Amino acid sequence: MVPRRARERIPVIRQVPAGGPASDDPGTPRTWTVWSTDPGRHRALLAGRVAATVTGLEHGCAGPGRARTVVALWLAGRAGPLLEAPGPDDWRRGHSEEASPAWQLRVPMGGDGRELRLPGQLGVRYGAAEVGYARRLLERPDAVRRVRAGWDVLTAPETTVEQALPLLGLRSEFPADEDVPCP
Repeated sequence: MVPRRARERIPVIRQVPAGGPASDDPGTPRTWTVWSTDPGRHRALLAGRVAATVTGLEHGCAGPGRARTVVALWLAGRAGPLLEAPGPDDWRRGHSEEASPAWQLRVPMGGDGRELRLPGQLGVRYGAAEVGYARRLLERPDAVRRVRAGWDVLTAPETTVEQALPLLGLRSEFPADEDVPCP
């Protein structure tokens, strides 16, 4: 779904043993030698991480209000189910070692209680507005053409969702999520 000039951004996916050391690069999508007991969710998270990397999203708070977040969610939705965004209150909770925050998507990894935990499907913060626009884009028969034609603008860090809507053939209909500071 990405233009030829962006294909070098498609990452290598690393497979590591469950509970084994993570990749040195936190931006490298990875999967485990043990597949999840919820394969649909596992596949959706892996597709989301690849889509985030291809569109240039980085870990943390880089996603809200950005056009490339919509494009990444659209790519993930092309590969499998598009998961709901964590709510703004979930992002406020921050990280705790004692209890997994609600904003972390949890995917069971076998019968021994291990889990894969990621903040949202993309591994970055985003909201319901970005998911809504990605779903609208999934409904458009000309979406591939529009995304490829506008790729450089759509994936630029400074391009907002509102600026991208005309390029994507969408109208403004979802309110932007309130700004939630990064933990």
